[in-house]
Amino acid sequence: MLARTAVFVSIAAAVLACGALLGLDEDDAPPPPPAVEAATDVIDSAAEGASGETARYNDIADRTRWESLPLAAISDDFVPRGGAFDGRYLYLTPHRTTTGGIYGGRIWRFDSARPLAEAAAWSSFDVTQTENDAGNMRGVAFDGRYLFFMAIAGKWSRIDTTGAFDVSSLTVTDPTKWSNDAYGFAGAVFDGRWVYGVPGLSANPDGGIAISSNLFARYDTTRDLASQTSWEFYTSPTRATRHGGAFDGRYVYFVDRFLGSLARYDTTKPFAADGSWESTVIPAPSDSGWNGAVFDGRYIHLVPAFIGDGADAGTPNALTSMIRYDTQRPFDASSFDTFDVAPLIGGAFGFAGGTFDGRYVWFAPHARTSQGANTTIGPLTTHGHVVRYDTTAPHGAMSSWSTFDTTTLPNAPAGFVGAIFDGQHVYFIPRRQPVLARFDARTPSALPPGSHASFW
Repeated sequence: MLARTAVFVSIAAAVLACGALLGLDEDDAPPPPPAVEAATDVIDSAAEGASGETARYNDIADRTRWESLPLAAISDDFVPRGGAFDGRYLYLTPHRTTTGGIYGGRIWRFDSARPLAEAAAWSSFDVTQTENDAGNMRGVAFDGRYLFFMAIAGKWSRIDTTGAFDVSSLTVTDPTKWSNDAYGFAGAVFDGRWVYGVPGLSANPDGGIAISSNLFARYDTTRDLASQTSWEFYTSPTRATRHGGAFDGRYVYFVDRFLGSLARYDTTKPFAADGSWESTVIPAPSDSGWNGAVFDGRYIHLVPAFIGDGADAGTPNALTSMIRYDTQRPFDASSFDTFDVAPLIGGAFGFAGGTFDGRYVWFAPHARTSQGANTTIGPLTTHGHVVRYDTTAPHGAMSSWSTFDTTTLPNAPAGFVGAIFDGQHVYFIPRRQPVLARFDARTPSALPPGSHASFW
């Protein structure tokens, strides 16, 4: 299993790769990564583990590499909404309880060095022991030592991973003290120094249902969490419901859930200045939506969403257009590639979150349209079609894509809301159905540089 110190090594590598974070001029920054080479088979001679061994990536269709675990095995009253990995432990962020749908604050942790189904490998504590409204979390980021969990109500919970996994390692602060709209975040991104909250929803000034947010927030991890001077805010002229983001070494990207745009912030420039921000239209159908982003070292891969889920507005729609943006090209529609995987998975299915394992980009299956679906209350049909793209192969070739239906596993897991790579396994975090799935993706264990940076 990957040594915990490997995450700190990857952070150093990520920061060294980013001239902006080191205070270098743009011209002094290192050149962009080279284009990927032609595809190989199972053994990837370009990727190595910590021991220097050649990486071996496993066949997604190999059922012996898959596992599933009903969450009832660890708790009968827990529904997660994403998670993170700190180099040894996998964390599941609390969304609500299964009984009564009460928003919860119990964070669960899994020791990745132990068997998935071993009860002793799991532990938890409830952040609402100290803060009543710190639960119902939508975003989490890891900075190499601390985990930052963002509650929908606004409070940020910070856990020191070098301490005991209990309230003694917990610090909670509320950025709404300094900006009234600093809540409703739906994702988090770390750029090597700052943790960003991805703005989702905010209060409606006219009352009634919440509206899209235009307030971006970030925290300086080198400074005191509870100090106002450690925080910066930016109010965008455009409101949008954003879900997830990514960092490419210079720019932080924020994914629009409904409106079909991609925004980014230039980390070499002042956070609160309009000139530090830009946005472009994603070349996709008008009813498209996005549920996260994954960076593979060159491309930003957008995760296509199901629209019409619960309180989400709009006509029910599931998009299977896999779209990526080339970070080495201009920030406009000409720099996007699109590929439709509907023929591969047999229909229109939406996804939520993804991850990168050093060679493959993974898309976590979420939901699809169903006959007679109602945009307010459902019914919602989940699916388990995991999709994997080989970044060493052409984006537009069907042979570059593969899939596996997790509903064929014991306990039929489906309806996930995030994917996490721990150096060896890819975990699919359940939401709609309380069963976790994981795949033994590669050996030897190793994390891609900067893989700590952001989580759904």
